Amino acid sequence: MRTVSEECCLQPVTVAMAFAYFEKLVLQGHLNKQNRKLVAAVCVLLATKISSDLRKTEVRLLIDKLEERFRISRRELIPLEVAVLVALEMALYLPENKVMPHYWRLVQQPHDNLLL
Repeated sequence: MRTVSEECCLQPVTVAMAFAYFEKLVLQGHLNKQNRKLVAAVCVLLATKISSDLRKTEVRLLIDKLEERFRISRRELIPLEVAVLVALEMALYLPENKVMPHYWRLVQQPHDNLLL
């Protein structure tokens, strides 16, 4: 996720939110080996949409980067966005105690240790 965040200039708090969404989905049992990259990409997309004021071209760039980095197709990504949103119970604004551990880990660790 960090490489995508650097290429698209995402804020650490946005990436931390994506990690928190992903963690919540893991704990709910929604992930498996086949869908983990796709779900991670959707989490980044949702976190970016909720925490940034993106233009259409910036969303396209982000989706292109997600396709490239996670080796997924936008044909799979876009439809799964709604399913992930439902699994997260439409709760994209998370409490601080769910996001901050991920945020502190992102800002304190060297870039090399956190690539997905």
